Amino acid sequence: MEKLNKPTPRSFPCHDFTTEDGSKHTVTVVLAPISLKLEDGALKIGWACSRAPYCHDIYCRYSHKAQLKQGKVEEYTYEVEVR
Repeated sequence: MEKLNKPTPRSFPCHDFTTEDGSKHTVTVVLAPISLKLEDGALKIGWACSRAPYCHDIYCRYSHKAQLKQGKVEEYTYEVEVR
């Protein structure tokens, strides 16, 4: 039986993080597995990026802002309860 490595979050430099004004920066991101699905004998892993809600890179598969512009996701709102 083949041994599988457990999918775990990993940190990487992202050299294409794009701000709202279009400027690019290098930032550290965490890519984390968010879904696992067994399909036709193959394990499919869905990944998410920690900076996805804030990145405007239209070519990045993880960028929520880019997906929002393409109509693939809805706008995210973050609420914080202050006590």
